[in-house]
Amino acid sequence: MSRRRTGHERNVEGLRAASARKHEEAERKVDNAIRGLLRAGEPITFRRVATVARVSTGWLYAQPDVKDRITRLRGQLPDKRLQHTSSPLSKRNSTTSRLSC
Repeated sequence: MSRRRTGHERNVEGLRAASARKHEEAERKVDNAIRGLLRAGEPITFRRVATVARVSTGWLYAQPDVKDRITRLRGQLPDKRLQHTSSPLSKRNSTTSRLSC
């Protein structure tokens, strides 16, 4: 059986609009996930962002802006970690300097 061409074009605008809404929703969820992880002082990784945002890691890697943002952020330590790791060392150094005198 062959199909006859009737000159009818398929109406795919509804599908395109749904796809665009789904993409925007995924971007919003990823943005909220990254903000939440930063606020909580948790490390930013592709797997963690995907889990929190409920999107696939493949989707994260396929979006150049999102990929660049996560790559940039995962190299940084959250502020809370910096404060916690520096305080014991500074206490130790001040104690050592007092003992040396």
